[in-house]
Amino acid sequence: MAVFNTEAEFATHGLDHLHPSAYQVSRDCEICLEPLDLVKPSANTNGGYNNHSRLHAAVRLKSCGHIHGTEYLTAWLKFGNPCPTPGCGRMLFLPAPE
Repeated sequence: MAVFNTEAEFATHGLDHLHPSAYQVSRDCEICLEPLDLVKPSANTNGGYNNHSRLHAAVRLKSCGHIHGTEYLTAWLKFGNPCPTPGCGRMLFLPAPE
């Protein structure tokens, strides 16, 4: 997939917002290492990945498929434009002209 021209264009067209589903697999955010809100909580679980107070919303980067916490990705992108997944570094949008 092509690199987006601006951060705003990337935010509009370069992300898939993920919602909890029975078909998702539990995973942690690559940035903060906390669990992502991907799995629907079970009624009888009171800890681990089903503790909703610790979970945060997730997005998938369309360009490389990596999944991150929404608020942490937003903070990460204030300092640069690469994918934060270790070993990836794919440029997500062009740097703003100075």
